[in-house]
Amino acid sequence: MRDRISPGSILTLGLCLASLAFTMWAVEATAITQGPLHRDARAVLEQPPVRESMTNRVATAIATQIPSGAVDPQVLAEVADKTLQEPAFVAAFARALDQVQAHVMHGTVGPITLDPVLVAQAARDASAGQPELAAPLSIGTPLTVGLADDQVPDVAHWADLWQGITRVLAFFGLVLMTYGTLRVEHRIWALGRICRWAIAVGAGTLALFWVLPRILEELGGWIGVGGVVLGANDALIPIAFVLIAGGALGMATAHRIEAHDRRRLLAAIPGPSTRSAGVANPWESPV
Repeated sequence: MRDRISPGSILTLGLCLASLAFTMWAVEATAITQGPLHRDARAVLEQPPVRESMTNRVATAIATQIPSGAVDPQVLAEVADKTLQEPAFVAAFARALDQVQAHVMHGTVGPITLDPVLVAQAARDASAGQPELAAPLSIGTPLTVGLADDQVPDVAHWADLWQGITRVLAFFGLVLMTYGTLRVEHRIWALGRICRWAIAVGAGTLALFWVLPRILEELGGWIGVGGVVLGANDALIPIAFVLIAGGALGMATAHRIEAHDRRRLLAAIPGPSTRSAGVANPWESPV
């Protein structure tokens, strides 16, 4: 039947579904799965909006441990800013980011707070050289720093739907790719198309999860925070390079096989017959 979909079209449809599934999986591995954002806690903390907000919260927490007016507000702000740079505070902030991600992506409820012991340790280390602060903070009283959880959205249902759609697209994409590859008449053509797809997906991954995040970070503000989140999963970059390298190698192999088959085909075609030695030349010069 002429109206039947060709295996090549089925392969192309499978590659399109696989592209969409891979992109959705990359977003899932970055924003939904816990881990990448935890490791990038310091980068998130260095963004101006986050840094300013956390500095004010830490300063407020420290102020509750000292008598009113006992410390210059400028000194208090400087100590709070140094507190954010301490490894203990970065570790506490990373755990808080896990709580935020759990609220947003998994529907967890409850207050979001930084580890009070780690925050107090970071504040004590940052207040070294400031006796008026070091003494109250050395008592060991934990410092409670919380994040506003009333503005944290709950998209757990949509996150589950996203993961489900990703797996369905990946399954049908793989089935269509396999069927199209097995049924297509020219396997080398199918290999070349799959390799070009791998190169395009790898390049798109680099653009979306490596180049774009750096552009967004340069813009600053909360857009810069979004750039840090988008580029948090460093594991996607090696995967992108593997796709590009594998696709390029596969295309080179396909071209070599195609060139070899072409030469073999041409060699099998009989060439023009040559004259026999005893046959006179039928052409005579007019002169």
